[in-house]
Amino acid sequence: MPLLIPLLTGGMERALQLAEAMTARGFANQPSYDALSQTAVLLGLVLLLSGWLLRLVWSFPTLGMILLLTGIIVIGLTIRIVGRRIPYTCYRSQAWQRRDSLVTLSAIVVLVLFLFDLPDRSSIFYYPYPAITMPSLHPIIALLTVGLVMPAWVTKKA
Repeated sequence: MPLLIPLLTGGMERALQLAEAMTARGFANQPSYDALSQTAVLLGLVLLLSGWLLRLVWSFPTLGMILLLTGIIVIGLTIRIVGRRIPYTCYRSQAWQRRDSLVTLSAIVVLVLFLFDLPDRSSIFYYPYPAITMPSLHPIIALLTVGLVMPAWVTKKA
């Protein structure tokens, strides 16, 4: 609890500061919340709270879980429906191209190869208190890591 409260308050402060900064820069959209959506969110919260209380306080685990899940579903659907009403603009749509596939494929290949048993894995692990020596680097690991440079190879020259 001593860690949770400062974490939540700090997170909420940063979120509010970000929201204010985005509003000041013109990124705010004023969605219209009708009475039905507000009532649905309130109903979802009541269902969520009652399910939580039934489950944890009054020892009705099955009914509590049903109400808890129903509340979560009602809130989620309401947020989805209200979110669909807000118009958005796609400034530049980009089609998936061959170079995008190449970059994605190279990243997946490097990821899969790093999952295999490599010869000297000690060079890719972090240790906070290293010894002052030359770092060891196996050539196979260096060659695999070069695959992560693929985005620089496929970008167009300006």
